[in-house]
Amino acid sequence: MRQAFCFLISTLLALSLTGCSLLPIEGPVDTDTASQTVQSSQSVRPSDDETSDKPSDSDSDVNSSDKTEPNDILKTPLAQLTAEEQEQLANYLFEKYIPCSYGIFSDAKTLSSASVWSSVEALNRAVDGDESEESRKLENVLKKVAIYYPDTAFDPAKVRVYDPSTKTFAPSPADTWEYVLLSYAVTEDEITIVYENKPDTNDPDGNTQQYATTLKNSATAGYFTFVSTVKTGAVG
Repeated sequence: MRQAFCFLISTLLALSLTGCSLLPIEGPVDTDTASQTVQSSQSVRPSDDETSDKPSDSDSDVNSSDKTEPNDILKTPLAQLTAEEQEQLANYLFEKYIPCSYGIFSDAKTLSSASVWSSVEALNRAVDGDESEESRKLENVLKKVAIYYPDTAFDPAKVRVYDPSTKTFAPSPADTWEYVLLSYAVTEDEITIVYENKPDTNDPDGNTQQYATTLKNSATAGYFTFVSTVKTGAVG
């Protein structure tokens, strides 16, 4: 009996030790790996300095809206041009348009057809750089007359170089008038260029004549319409 009891105790003790050996054993924590994980998670967060210095989308929108594009001096209404742009336009008109104004007229309606054609032909050369036969065909000339002299009655039959059989104008030699820009003035929708002819070196006693040509934006964008060209006085 005693032997059986000892055997039972031995068996229970053996089973107890076997159960303990089956439990998972936790090893020591890898402190280096844990530290690296924490540092990695912190490094992806931007610092306060970085977030404060970086411009926001709204800031970019404000800065871009502050940039003002310059006006197109040929297409913008005169009253909307800055003082600097008006000066640029005055120089452009003096170079391109003034040498192409023929005749003295206080109202463009009174200008002769011959003067209108001479002006249009010169403007084709100066403004558009076009001296082709196409530019001298009546249909194309009428389009330019409507741009530069919209209120002027134009009769091609009164132009000596017009050929009704071909409906084409013969080319004329370009005039070489030279002027000196004196001043300009912008009033509402018109700009007036004041200038004088260069003295003739072969005529030292000749007078220097001053003129004022007024133009305005044409209904065709990029072009200008003649309003008048008048004498303003002679300088001895």
